[in-house]
Amino acid sequence: MNKFFLLYDILRVLFFSKNIIVNYKNFFKTYILFSINNFFSKKSINFFSKKKNNKLHQQTKKIAFLGPEGTYSHLVTRHYMNCFKNISFSEKKFLKFKDIFKNVEDGESDFGIVPLENTNSGLIHDVYHLLRKTKLFIIAEVNMCINHCILVSQDSDLNNIKKIYSHPQPFKQCSNFIKNFSHWEIKYTESTAIAMKKIKLINSSKIAAIGSEYGGKIYKLKVLKRFLNNDVKNFTRFVVLSRNSVSVPYKISAKTTFMFIADSEKQTLLKIFLIFKKYNIIFHIIDSRFIHNNRLKKIYFIDIKSNMHSNLMKNILEKIKNLVYFIKILGCYPNTSIVI
Repeated sequence: MNKFFLLYDILRVLFFSKNIIVNYKNFFKTYILFSINNFFSKKSINFFSKKKNNKLHQQTKKIAFLGPEGTYSHLVTRHYMNCFKNISFSEKKFLKFKDIFKNVEDGESDFGIVPLENTNSGLIHDVYHLLRKTKLFIIAEVNMCINHCILVSQDSDLNNIKKIYSHPQPFKQCSNFIKNFSHWEIKYTESTAIAMKKIKLINSSKIAAIGSEYGGKIYKLKVLKRFLNNDVKNFTRFVVLSRNSVSVPYKISAKTTFMFIADSEKQTLLKIFLIFKKYNIIFHIIDSRFIHNNRLKKIYFIDIKSNMHSNLMKNILEKIKNLVYFIKILGCYPNTSIVI
């Protein structure tokens, strides 16, 4: 009976949250199977954590994100936490991606949430550089629709602005709009929230920031202009990191993200693609780039819609290993992402 009410609570959160759009039928089916197969290991989140009297009790997990409050990462973190009714989270804010990784690696936080890629500006290079070296695993993903705004602390207009602050990513994603104001002086910050805090402190009608409307409300800023994105469909993919991988039951649709280093010649890549095609594996190249100044080798980041623990995928990965210099699994996780 307790499990029934736990399921009810989680579904109620999904139904009544205006900001989270989830395929609830898939989620319900996924949750049932996860419970049966003990989807989360004892070292990561346990949905059913019991005391000696076998009653459910609330857990507290620490989750790290790129802060301060008001960043897109903060908004994603809040929505992700709301998906777990019977787990209590405490937030830990960091100003650099490397500090998020280290904090989780050292056991100071249980999870970390970082952006991986954007449909408009592409890869978040700092994050991929860290993924190459870390021992953390991707255990879930969250996709967020990004809506950048011009935020000001005082009444102003676009032509009156002289200086504008934000993280480098929003400037890339709003480059077409910004080109119309060549007199603006661009100032980079470590996050959109830091930009908002700065203009709040300066409190000038000639200073503005690019950030989210959500963050603007936190810092009591006014929205001067909405929808600055180059592309209306501007999504950022975030991933949840943990020290422990998760085991996705075979009946659940899974996604595996991995990287490998191979010869830059097209023939090697073609051989790998033919392996995927032979076994009807759906794949997506997230990014590829030369390694430093070495034009003979490339590093590839790939998503495949398959469970890495299946016999088929084990066979495929063994074939790929024979064609590459190095391969690393970044994570295998449910192919049902939360969309905000």
